[in-house]
Amino acid sequence: MITIWARNDCMACLQTKQLCDAMGFKYEYHNIDEDMQARTEFMECFPGSLAVPIIDWNGEVFQGYNKFAEAVENNIQNY
Repeated sequence: MITIWARNDCMACLQTKQLCDAMGFKYEYHNIDEDMQARTEFMECFPGSLAVPIIDWNGEVFQGYNKFAEAVENNIQNY
């Protein structure tokens, strides 16, 4: 399972979502600008962090699109 923590007007957040869609991954997308419960959970899980996207992929956490995209690429190459 993939959980994406995102904000409005975040190009990297949009890229992360588009990559998941292109790969056919199931994911939850939490916009912390629009969903106050998601914002509270985000602040509890990632105290002091303001940068998004943060992606939790089966317990492995990535901060930023590039690190997540690299992990996806590495995962595909291992199949």
